[in-house]
Amino acid sequence: MTPYGQFKANSQRVKDLNGLHNTLGSITTQALDLSDILRAEVVLIVSAFDYYIHDVVRYNIVETFQGRRSESKNFKLIQLRMESVKVALANPSSTGWLADEIYMQHSWKTFQHPDNVANALRLITDKKIWEEVATSLGQPVKSVKNRFELIVERRNKIAHEADADITLPTRKLPIDETMVKEIIDFIETVIEKLEAIL
Repeated sequence: MTPYGQFKANSQRVKDLNGLHNTLGSITTQALDLSDILRAEVVLIVSAFDYYIHDVVRYNIVETFQGRRSESKNFKLIQLRMESVKVALANPSSTGWLADEIYMQHSWKTFQHPDNVANALRLITDKKIWEEVATSLGQPVKSVKNRFELIVERRNKIAHEADADITLPTRKLPIDETMVKEIIDFIETVIEKLEAIL
């Protein structure tokens, strides 16, 4: 499956979760708090974005190595472990070692901050991705990056701080279906624009 195909599948899982939220909401009373399903959707759509960046970078590094894609300026800066070089020399017709190497190098990284995303994508393109995404959206680049950062900030509050309201830690920050839909739509749109740019 292509990186974009995988993202679409992951995004659909998030939307399926929203369907569960709506179904449960229609058959239960408001006494049952279903808002954590919405919070899970935010975490999962940001996760799907992060996974897409990992996947598209790894995929296109291999494509570049095979000569199917033009090299970016940073492509030549990719470092390899000697262990991987030995595997490559022993299997000159294979590129699985390279995909494994990039996976290993990036596995501990998160591609959720706009600068980290841009740095990762510089391995496969010289385009200024956030500027191009912003232009295609008809918005200032600062606005697009700020919106993305706010989404990731909310995801981090949910994942690492139980989405607690600091003014009253026993209460969670408000969330609703409209807010979550806007987040999912924005992430999907950014990925669509990245696909077109890459």
